[in-house]
Amino acid sequence: MLKPPCHAFNYRESDGSCQLVLNGMSNLTEANGYGAYVQSKQQHTYPECRLTVKGREYIGKMKNSESGKECLRWDIQPYGKPEDFSNEVSYAGHFPNLDVWSQKNYCRNPSGKKRPWCFISDPEIQWEYCEIPMCTDRDHPECKVTQQGSEYIGKQNTTLSGRRCQPWRSLTYEQENFTIDNYLPGFADSDEIDEHFNFCRNPNADAAPLCSYTEENSTIWEYCNVSFCGGRAEKGDDGHVYPECRLSEKGKEYVGRRSETETGKTCLTWGNRPYGTPWDFLNRDGEYAGHFLNLDPSIHENYCRNSGLHRERPWCFVTDPEIEWEYCDIPRCHDQNPPECKLTMQGGEYVGKQNATFSGFPCQHWLTNFPNPHDMIEQRLSAFSDEVDGSHNFCRNPDGLFHGPTECRIQSGTEYMGTKNRTKSGHPCQPWLSHTPHELHEKYYYNPKGRSFPDDLHSSHNFCRNPTSDPAGPWCYNGAGKRPEWEYCDIPRC
Repeated sequence: MLKPPCHAFNYRESDGSCQLVLNGMSNLTEANGYGAYVQSKQQHTYPECRLTVKGREYIGKMKNSESGKECLRWDIQPYGKPEDFSNEVSYAGHFPNLDVWSQKNYCRNPSGKKRPWCFISDPEIQWEYCEIPMCTDRDHPECKVTQQGSEYIGKQNTTLSGRRCQPWRSLTYEQENFTIDNYLPGFADSDEIDEHFNFCRNPNADAAPLCSYTEENSTIWEYCNVSFCGGRAEKGDDGHVYPECRLSEKGKEYVGRRSETETGKTCLTWGNRPYGTPWDFLNRDGEYAGHFLNLDPSIHENYCRNSGLHRERPWCFVTDPEIEWEYCDIPRCHDQNPPECKLTMQGGEYVGKQNATFSGFPCQHWLTNFPNPHDMIEQRLSAFSDEVDGSHNFCRNPDGLFHGPTECRIQSGTEYMGTKNRTKSGHPCQPWLSHTPHELHEKYYYNPKGRSFPDDLHSSHNFCRNPTSDPAGPWCYNGAGKRPEWEYCDIPRC
């Protein structure tokens, strides 16, 4: 039974007697000198509360100590590395997602003290605890708040492909002197890790919570199906229409033309790379261009964008070398539903809900390598137009290539993947996997399972193709059931 958010009771002041109204009964009666009252119980909801006593999973925005002192920023290390931080782990390695900057001056518990705390400006005491309430619902949420999700302490223990996770302490590596203990500060619930602990976690700032399993004597890592915690979308004012507004809180999909920061500074050109590669680009060893929508910083000129992982909303570089960058004031869109269309040829900005291929096959989840292995998450996470969780299998273009159909052909058109599905005479094309109205007599020319086609086949696939490498170009069977049995399609040369 759910705990009630309030308690109802009758109280008589003359003798101080109280009658508690039981759960499920709603009659409050003012009689015999009693007055009817309702006592509310304040609700504390994660992430603005602690799920555990130590609260290492806390990522809320409290920034004052319990005595009211303002907290100092973590990234300035005001008193150096604390004594209770591990010598085997970097300073950043003690924080969620190995990211000190995003923690700002919020209360945290990076070292495993009794509860969340923060640095303060008094050098005599240096730090104080924070008054962070315990969550009303102490059950660990089966969702994450951040992209990388190192705050997640749920009970998911299978990978996206259904493999059962092996215990973290059972891992063995060839590297000398490696132990899982070196990664313990990256676990929000490190005190719970025993020889049986096999839950999905992210202690090393990977793209999302993950775990490992053993197959043929090899340790294989895979992400887990941990979705984002639901949040209420903030609706913008009338008149704010995409793309000149944000569809999401972070606005990674924003491709508008605002080129001024919230303080009025002019943005610098992205292509000039004025301060090198930003720290919050996931794969900093990769190409700078690989972190932008459509993988081309030049097309974004000096417009506000949000290509990194940890910044809260669109931003840009500025000329002041002391601050290097500032946020932009990009409003939220009035209609928060993403448009089911693209604005650029490559469509890197697309954040719609299409999740089936051109031929009708369901899309593979981006965080899994099954059935098709890929490195888009490790190499191109910054170039996604939205954040990615275990449920994300929507059509996206993180590699910046043109994947859509082109309505022209090169030479014989064996590569053609357009949408033309009528012959030169106007007859509808017969689906390639259908044997009606015409039998597929030319099986010896092509393989109907699709190995001679440039795209995947599906039961509804009736587009003009050239699986036989006919020099005259793409063709199809006549789906009208008339003569001719097949006919060429009118596909122009590119």
